[in-house]
Amino acid sequence: MSQSSTASRSDTTSRASASAQDGAAQPTIHPIPEGLAERAAQIGGAGGILTQEQIDAFVADQLAASDLDGRSVCLIIPDGTRSVPLPRVLPAIHRALAGRARSVTVLIALGTHAAMSDEAIGRLLGSEPGHPERTYPGWEVVNHAWHDESQIADLGEIPAERISELTGGLLEDTPMRVQINRLVVESDVDLIVGPVFPHEVVGFSGGNKYFFPGCSVHDVIDISHWVGALITASRIIGTLGITPVRQLVDAASDLIETEKLCFAMDVAEGGADLGAMSFGDPQAAWAAMAKISARTHITYVEKPYRRIVAIVPEMYEDIWTGAKGFYKSEPVCADGGEVIIYAPHITEVAGMHPGLRDIGYHNIEYFTKQWDRFKDHPWGELAHSTHVTGLGTYDPETGEERNRVRRAFATSIPPEVCAEYAVEYVDPESLDFEALRADPDTLVIDHAGEVLFRLASERDGQ
Repeated sequence: MSQSSTASRSDTTSRASASAQDGAAQPTIHPIPEGLAERAAQIGGAGGILTQEQIDAFVADQLAASDLDGRSVCLIIPDGTRSVPLPRVLPAIHRALAGRARSVTVLIALGTHAAMSDEAIGRLLGSEPGHPERTYPGWEVVNHAWHDESQIADLGEIPAERISELTGGLLEDTPMRVQINRLVVESDVDLIVGPVFPHEVVGFSGGNKYFFPGCSVHDVIDISHWVGALITASRIIGTLGITPVRQLVDAASDLIETEKLCFAMDVAEGGADLGAMSFGDPQAAWAAMAKISARTHITYVEKPYRRIVAIVPEMYEDIWTGAKGFYKSEPVCADGGEVIIYAPHITEVAGMHPGLRDIGYHNIEYFTKQWDRFKDHPWGELAHSTHVTGLGTYDPETGEERNRVRRAFATSIPPEVCAEYAVEYVDPESLDFEALRADPDTLVIDHAGEVLFRLASERDGQ
């Protein structure tokens, strides 16, 4: 949250801080409206694999029917923290726009992640590092400059009363300033190209989420993530419906007057293939793929595990992004069990968010029951802290914090630094994976961070 936003809230308290303490009812999560997903064009389905010919034809047909002639296009894509075979899709989009669009700018939706290097962009796009124009002539590729105020457009404010309605009363007296990368509002057409996965803040990622938080700045990011934290990641992650956070994201996106289109994708396991694609307005395209992602990216297990080892791939460069290995496995960890984030390549917690060191990792009650102490800290960091901790309690009288599960970092972050963040340290070299995989009380997750694990009883009860 920016200094001005933080200061404006220093004398206000979210109703949610009190609600979390008093056990108030959680806000409603609405089902996807009937007919919304059907509004989008779709190809493929759960369990299938699209051929290159199918992908090329679908992209060509959809864009041929779109009003793009002589118009400027902002092509919004995810950064390298999402598994998606963009080189399977972007060449077809390039062919479809060539000779039609007046200009095309590819905007990498970083949120507040670090800017991607030329080498990383080359891997993402399937192009020569530093020279994407050789693969995609006429296209300009830029990182979202979330830290550069000159690159940000102000779309106005959603009043506190409306925020209260959207969040089911979780937040009161808290307006939301809507700001976004200037390229999004200055282009004639915004074309989102990105995958849909279970997500710890919004339920399922994708769609308008590529605008907010993908191309926005701290206010929307902090408010939306804090609302998700108050609902708790354990409840919201993988929830197929219109969550309060999705409502916030959609309301902010309504302020973008540019025409908005979206290719949403279901990514097959491993990230090299696509199982399905949809095209339409961002809400419809998202809804179509969220329904499929709920079938392809949630794995149900029969029993909880005492120990979970989440092997985090190198596309996650710090704990801020690699913590998805915790979010998506914690639901199947037994009470009192342990989740170990295994990532020897990670050397820091969050280079772009040094304020995390001031608060460490704690459960939601630790913050809501000490709200006067923490209310001026960036809410996005508070939310992340709770996401990497899970459910628990805090007694302000005794200062005792009790978490449902333990979590540990088996990374290259030194043990003394882990201690500063209130997280256990595990030496990566001490883990015997052959023994761990043979242990019936241990779940080892390869390529952790995208597939969500849930108990079979939750599916059966739906």
